[in-house]
Amino acid sequence: MVTIGVLKETKIAERRVALTPGDAMRLHEAGARIVVEGSAGERAGFSDARYVAAGAEIAASPADAVRGSDAVIKVKEPTLSEIRALRHGQLFMSFLHLAAFPDLVGPLLRSGATALGYETIAEDGEHPVLRPMSEIAGALSLQVGEHYLEATSGGRGVLLPGIEGKEPGKVVIVGSGTVGEACGRLAYAEGMRVVFVDANPGRLKALPRISAGHVS
Repeated sequence: MVTIGVLKETKIAERRVALTPGDAMRLHEAGARIVVEGSAGERAGFSDARYVAAGAEIAASPADAVRGSDAVIKVKEPTLSEIRALRHGQLFMSFLHLAAFPDLVGPLLRSGATALGYETIAEDGEHPVLRPMSEIAGALSLQVGEHYLEATSGGRGVLLPGIEGKEPGKVVIVGSGTVGEACGRLAYAEGMRVVFVDANPGRLKALPRISAGHVS
């Protein structure tokens, strides 16, 4: 039986959890043992009781969640204390971003665990685990931009969506990757004119058709 340990996120303002109760239930039904650190899912709206109902066990501490697990998962990069709890042969998975956190490389190597960064998982040139996070970033960029255009937020009082009696605003998106594409799709859905700027003409030509005549 494979045991999967789920750690609670400790970074300020991080509300995600690496495994939902629904996924915990599916893994449990497939024969896995799931050990979730206490209150790991609370900020994402999942109580410990929901994990227990899904067949998971609740651990009192990060060390308890790591101990005895074959695979340990979380969302953000591990803390040094979490790395010290890892042992040789374990699999650890999270968004590692080691280029931004090079001090974690040495401790991870010394732990003897195999560390897998979600951002490095690729298939046919795509990053299936990273893509949803990029789509969220694109949606939030539009939302934040609209907020700061409001006069009460120090902006010019611009209403970007088109309404009766008012021409829609124009949104210029620099970069046509996953983040920009998601932002553009939502901007068009709200009635805005969307213009993409990218140094790669090939990428611009390959953009999915959001709506003919409304995307440049």
